[in-house]
Amino acid sequence: MRLFKVFITLPIAFIIFFVLAIIVTQTVPGYGISSYRALFNTLTSQGIDAPEQQQINHLETPTGFKVNLFADNIQKARMLKITPKGDLLVSSPQQDVIFLLKDQDNDGQADSTITLIANLKNPHGLDLYQEESRHWLYIAEIDAIGRIEV
Repeated sequence: MRLFKVFITLPIAFIIFFVLAIIVTQTVPGYGISSYRALFNTLTSQGIDAPEQQQINHLETPTGFKVNLFADNIQKARMLKITPKGDLLVSSPQQDVIFLLKDQDNDGQADSTITLIANLKNPHGLDLYQEESRHWLYIAEIDAIGRIEV
């Protein structure tokens, strides 16, 4: 009987959570999410693949703005963080890696992709913090939060 309750309760709890998440993202300012695919990836911490050029061409931008593909060589990119030097940190939960992307010629596309940290457990969250003269990179994994000095 207990096993039956678990099989009934868990799916119902997931459905309630998902419906509440949809309501929050549509009604609370600042939580607007562009698609249900993005919402699913946000809730499950899976990340998404780079869009095709055709998808990018359909985006509408204000006058003076342009959208281009910065990099497409990272599978299921999850979180992005700009460093003080202007480089891009990218977490890839499926590859268990944090990448550092550099645009050395300032053309709006990554010129190099460096594996900064490997062998992590589903890294998804990134943040940079400055403490006096020291700079720290915090990384949220599935079972821990780590930090390294950068």
